[in-house]
Amino acid sequence: MTLPKYNIKCANLLDKYGFKGTFYIDVARMYKAKLIEDVKHISEWNEVGSHTMTHRNLLQIPLEEVTYELYASKQELERLLNKECLSFAYPYGGYNKNIIQEVVKAGYSSARTTTHFNTMLDPDPYRLSVTLSAYPHVYRDIIKAATHFHLPEFLVKPYILKSGGILRNLFLINYL
Repeated sequence: MTLPKYNIKCANLLDKYGFKGTFYIDVARMYKAKLIEDVKHISEWNEVGSHTMTHRNLLQIPLEEVTYELYASKQELERLLNKECLSFAYPYGGYNKNIIQEVVKAGYSSARTTTHFNTMLDPDPYRLSVTLSAYPHVYRDIIKAATHFHLPEFLVKPYILKSGGILRNLFLINYL
């Protein structure tokens, strides 16, 4: 979860029902949105993972900058939260062999991709897929994903949410 304004709401909802989550934070957005106390609060009951310093697509920057994004964000989150940051999420889901090697060198124990609908244990902890995504999507993306993965219509339902005057679809899968 990386949308700052939704993080604290999601954390409180998870806590209410006895669940825990992993929240991937890009440090620059956290500071810009003045969400430091929210992130500290979230980390009391949930895992906080890194999502880089600036949420740049790692496939589009030099490896030296990738290294900076990985190390600096991890160190800043550990300093701020006074606990180890072990998880990482690739911005935009972009990664390759060299980026994975840098993630390992930086000291992360796992990294999440943006591959959806996984119901199996991932054999590679640096290519973890997503089972459920609670994120605003446009309806055509939901239909495209459902078609691609051959999901029966009753499993994938778009729910329309009104948020800040903007109608959005929330992608929910009912069978997990």
